[in-house]
Amino acid sequence: DPKDRVEIFEPYNLAVDTVIDNLQAKVQECLAFRRLPFSIIVGRKGVEMAAVPEEYPKSRSRSSLDENIVNDNDIINGLLGKAYLPSPIIVGTTKFDGIYYVGFTIPTQDDQGNLTLTPWMSGVMRRDDEIDEDKNLVASSVTSSKQLEKKAYAMVNNTDEDAD
Repeated sequence: DPKDRVEIFEPYNLAVDTVIDNLQAKVQECLAFRRLPFSIIVGRKGVEMAAVPEEYPKSRSRSSLDENIVNDNDIINGLLGKAYLPSPIIVGTTKFDGIYYVGFTIPTQDDQGNLTLTPWMSGVMRRDDEIDEDKNLVASSVTSSKQLEKKAYAMVNNTDEDAD
C-alpha cells in the first residue's frame, strides 16, 4: 500500500539509515585509529597518545538508568522491535498511566526538543499491575500507532474502539 509505505515504512527506513550511517562512521573511525603507528596508539617516546574511539552504540551509564534519556542502544532496540517504554507512555496524543509498551519504536523529538521513542509499526501495551501476561494485555497492533492508541483507549475506558 503506497500510503503505508510513505507514512509507516519511510520514517522507519530513515531511522534505520541513520543508525547504519553512524555504524559506518564508527567503523571508519576505528580503522583510522588502528592505522596509526604503534608509538602514537600507546604514547611512546614522548609522543602524545591518540584518543581511543568512543564505543558505539553507547551504553547507558549507571547514573542515567532512572532517567528518561534515550541512548543509542534504546534506538537500535526500538528499530529491532525490542524496545521497552515504561509507564506512563504516550501513544499518538493519548497518555496512558500504569501501562507499558514493548515493540518497535522510532526516535522522534518531543515538544521540548528532547529525543524520545515513539511506538511504531507493531507492539503491545500491557498493564503494570498484572503479572500474568495472559491477563495484562491492553492492546496490540501490527500497523499504525493510531490503531494502537484507539485499541488501548477503548480497553482502558471500557468503550467501543470504533466509536469516536
